[in-house]
Amino acid sequence: MGCGDGRILRQLRAAGWDAQGIDPDPVAVASARDAGLSVIEGTLDRTTFEPGSFHAVILNHVAEHLHHPAETLLTCRELLQPGGRLWLATPNLGSSGHSRFGRNWLHLDPPRHLVLFTRGSLSLLVQSVGFSGLRFRSSRTATLVYPASTAIELGEKPMEFIPPRKSVLHARLVDLLSSLRPRKAEELVLIADRD
Repeated sequence: MGCGDGRILRQLRAAGWDAQGIDPDPVAVASARDAGLSVIEGTLDRTTFEPGSFHAVILNHVAEHLHHPAETLLTCRELLQPGGRLWLATPNLGSSGHSRFGRNWLHLDPPRHLVLFTRGSLSLLVQSVGFSGLRFRSSRTATLVYPASTAIELGEKPMEFIPPRKSVLHARLVDLLSSLRPRKAEELVLIADRD
């Protein structure tokens, strides 16, 4: 869900999965389809998938854009076969980057990001709709988030900003430390099971 131009779908196909994508952006969907990928234009609530149709559902930076994340997660659970897996990545409101940059943190991203989670709040949400066996994985995205947040802090455009070497080295250190302190990583990566 939220497959964009299909980069992750291509990786899943290469790994042997039969992958189906969905995205609301017509330009991204056209790009994915041009690459020969099976992608539906729209949102999950407007599809006609049968319950239990999937072994896995991936929400890669989707949850933060949802008006009603619990409803979407419940739909994901219904679409999964018993024993199926949810894989979800989303910005971490408890990250060291949010602590450091505050209102200049890249992942606040108003008005596109509607809701942000900490590890605890995401756990509660996912469990409340019936998922179990929650596990978090660490990720290393500070090398992207810190320079962009620095640009915002300085009033620059993140995509045009060339960060100072010191900023890049600091971000690499933060990524390294997030392996030891995953609660402070820039994003949450959650895997959960449908019973």
